[in-house]
Amino acid sequence: MYQINEGMKRLLFVVEDRREKSLRQFFTWFGKERSALITFVCSDMWKPYLNVIARHAPRRACVSSSPGLVRSAVRSSPSSARTCGSPI
Repeated sequence: MYQINEGMKRLLFVVEDRREKSLRQFFTWFGKERSALITFVCSDMWKPYLNVIARHAPRRACVSSSPGLVRSAVRSSPSSARTCGSPI
């Protein structure tokens, strides 16, 4: 997992496999309060990841892993981004 902000990018957490349990470990480590503040998530739209993201980061908007979409979403407001699970 990376934190990507204007002018900064840093590695926060590494998930070694593609299981819901592994992604939940990130949110456990990150904590409920910080997870609730997440506004954008870049994901490959794999359904198990979307399930975990929806549960642990309720105020987020998701975008696909396309770099152009990520840049666009970060610059826009959450209301203009697609929500998790919506077709891209």
